[in-house]
Amino acid sequence: MKKIFCTSLLFIFVIFQFSCEINVSDGDGDGNGNQSFLEINSPQPFDGETNIQCLTSLSWNINSQNVNSVVYQIFLDTLNPPLNFIDETNYLSYFISNPLLSNKIYYWKIRARYDSGESISSIWRFRTAQGLPPAPVNLLPQNGASGIVLRPQLSWLCDAPDLTFDVYLDVLYPPENIVAFNLYTTNHTVFSSLQGNTTYYWKIKAKNYLGETEGSIWSFTTKEEY
Repeated sequence: MKKIFCTSLLFIFVIFQFSCEINVSDGDGDGNGNQSFLEINSPQPFDGETNIQCLTSLSWNINSQNVNSVVYQIFLDTLNPPLNFIDETNYLSYFISNPLLSNKIYYWKIRARYDSGESISSIWRFRTAQGLPPAPVNLLPQNGASGIVLRPQLSWLCDAPDLTFDVYLDVLYPPENIVAFNLYTTNHTVFSSLQGNTTYYWKIKAKNYLGETEGSIWSFTTKEEY
């Protein structure tokens, strides 16, 4: 009798353990294995890709199960991690209609929101191709300055690699006279004395292998010649 009682207890224990394992493995307790997940992968441009056009598309793929009503939020930034939210879509791709900065590293990620939760991708990065030069800025002498010496140094800023510059300086507007050609520096000293008490107009043309960009036309007036 004691043997039968022990066997019965063992049988009940085994059934109880089996029941617990089923409940744990199901997760949601319905016994149907309806857990949901979504994984975001296969970015294009791929992580670390370079020479990406400034007008480009982003795309990605997913592995998913039991996920519905997915909205993809796109974050794109020159900072890491990317905090700049640019748009959302129901598709697995997105076209960037506003040109990106040339020769810059961009970081991006996708956040997928769906009926049962959300998933966030890894952070990926790419570098844009070098485009046309930016327009030169931060000129010296400042636009409209007066009392400028007769042999001034002209300077400007133009933040891009592998540029050369042409300098135009003239008493006529717009300036057509080239006083320096294919400079690698962002300054030029005028060695031939200018006329005193005269307004000069000048501009800078920035160039690279893709083309050229002209800056605004600036002016200054020289001091009296004694």
